[in-house]
Amino acid sequence: MKETQERRITSAPSDLDRQRCQSFAYVGSEPLASGQTLQIHCNCGQMASYDSKLGTNVCQCETCGTVIGMYGVSGGPGSVPYRTATGETGEVPIQGYPEDEQPQQPAWSAPNP
Repeated sequence: MKETQERRITSAPSDLDRQRCQSFAYVGSEPLASGQTLQIHCNCGQMASYDSKLGTNVCQCETCGTVIGMYGVSGGPGSVPYRTATGETGEVPIQGYPEDEQPQQPAWSAPNP
């Protein structure tokens, strides 16, 4: 049986910024607070750089132009379960941690609420 760790959203893009986002990524709250430049996986397969000192929780892929909103998540490396409006379920990795702690995958594309 898979152990479930309680996670909380600790930060998010502003309402105005969230409207611009074309995809979203869950990023560890610790890396977001680190003041470091983070590499966020884009759905195009490339990396988008995010300077966590900015505190906007939004970055843009330089390759394809996709605007990625980042939700800060507590609880360390791992994943977050999701369910779409059509009932599809799965897990999305939490990004921002060293690759040896968790395999990285692209950001999660979701309809803008």
